[in-house]
Amino acid sequence: MIRIMPKPKLISAISNGTAGYYAYRFNPDADDADYDPVIVAWNVSGPLKATIPVENGIYQIVDMLGHSITLKAYNSALEVEIGPYPVYIKLQR
Repeated sequence: MIRIMPKPKLISAISNGTAGYYAYRFNPDADDADYDPVIVAWNVSGPLKATIPVENGIYQIVDMLGHSITLKAYNSALEVEIGPYPVYIKLQR
């Protein structure tokens, strides 16, 4: 995951552990302010369909083993299945 976030810097919390759901927005490279944020999300309680506030667009979701899928965000939200292991969510440009 170092390719996705070589020098991460926390920007904000989206969910700070409510009911076991965590999501944080990072600048993936603190040395370069032009990067799009990366969201890291997981749910310690098991599978959860999370609605994450994002700008509309196509997103790449990468799990901790490097498997990826793409999803489209509608109405400034992205619905993504998360679980106890982190997923990394980034806008495709």
